[in-house]
Amino acid sequence: MSYAKLRGDFGLADTQHFTAAADVSDGDLVVDGDRAGVAFGDTASGDEGLFIIKTDGKDILMPKATGAINRNQKVYVDADGNPVSGVAGSGAVTATATDNIAVGYAVEAAASGDAEVLVHLTGA
Repeated sequence: MSYAKLRGDFGLADTQHFTAAADVSDGDLVVDGDRAGVAFGDTASGDEGLFIIKTDGKDILMPKATGAINRNQKVYVDADGNPVSGVAGSGAVTATATDNIAVGYAVEAAASGDAEVLVHLTGA
């Protein structure tokens, strides 16, 4: 599973409930319907958990697919995408909108080979 690196105390963050189809660990990418975000805590398969969809001034390092991403570019989660570093098919952030779910925007530019991108979640 691809995972995000949560930085510091999030203070206020918008969360959404989801039902885990498989075990989910804190920081894993979560896609539920038309929403995407980052798991907040561990959730066992079949249980209900929370995922962060919007942060208040805090950013998250998220696993990235191959391809450059510009600063302030809108980014999307490809639920079964291949991260540059990690398990193939476990999900990754991309600049490609087609068939993917908007999650926020890139706070910093990331080169094609970079494994992660710093994302501001917008609840998009």
